[in-house]
Amino acid sequence: MGQKKDVEKEVSVTSRNFCASPRRALYATAWILAFCIAASALGIVSQQLQRGGNSYANYGNMMYKHVLGVVLFSCLLVFLMCIGHFFTTIGSAFIPSGISNIVFIDYL
Repeated sequence: MGQKKDVEKEVSVTSRNFCASPRRALYATAWILAFCIAASALGIVSQQLQRGGNSYANYGNMMYKHVLGVVLFSCLLVFLMCIGHFFTTIGSAFIPSGISNIVFIDYL
């Protein structure tokens, strides 16, 4: 009757590398670098804010405390970008270009 024959089929197994292309490796390296720089800047800023307190009298001038606030904001923005880039497509802008020119200026 209808007996099944044992037929061996060749199955090709594809393994996916995490960094299959140089572009992926570059994206991963840039993401890790941005995250680490933001984490270290956040540590330095938080230490300065903890040392100085909430009063302007404990800082050298008012501009120094203002700059610490701006750097704190940019650290938090970079963290949001690093976390949020997983939910966007590669190449899409997370923030408008006008803001990115302001945020990434080296203040210290």
